[in-house]
Amino acid sequence: MFNEGAYATSGEEVLRLDLSAEAIRLARLLADVMPDDPETLALLALFLFIEARRDARVDSAGAVVLMTDQDRSIWDRALIDEATTLIDRAQIVLLYESLHTHRPTPIVALNHAVATAMYEGPQAGLDLMGSREISESLDRYHYLHSARAELLRRLGDESAAVESYSRALALVTNDAERQFLSGRLRTVGSTPDRSS
Repeated sequence: MFNEGAYATSGEEVLRLDLSAEAIRLARLLADVMPDDPETLALLALFLFIEARRDARVDSAGAVVLMTDQDRSIWDRALIDEATTLIDRAQIVLLYESLHTHRPTPIVALNHAVATAMYEGPQAGLDLMGSREISESLDRYHYLHSARAELLRRLGDESAAVESYSRALALVTNDAERQFLSGRLRTVGSTPDRSS
């Protein structure tokens, strides 16, 4: 439910605020019932970190804004503070590893790869994305190709980034994300952002 609210798979808009709000409400209820369960707290923290960036994730025209390009001054500090009390950033990678052990799905593996890239750098994320579990199972999943393209862009491998952005663009079904990927594809070739 939260995933669909935060990353709508179809329609004109990226965000479905009603769905993400309901998912957070349910996660809060679960955390109230199980306040000492680390997986429940980690899930709620993840939701809150993503929701805190909600207003910065799209621009005034509804176009997607990449996290590195977002105006951090409009992030919801209260939600970030709440999430931080539940978990710190370094543990997110470890929690994805644990989640993958208990629920070994390709989507969880991809999320772990993205978290690893944010913490250890683009190449570490790409190495994980190259596994058969991810690369074969999610070949028709546009988020794999768009994430891969962004990491390749940051490393300066523009031709591979173009290929991955093009693949993502061919698979995407959400109009706002299609616009974002088209814009990203046009800008490949500018000075790469080598930050992790």
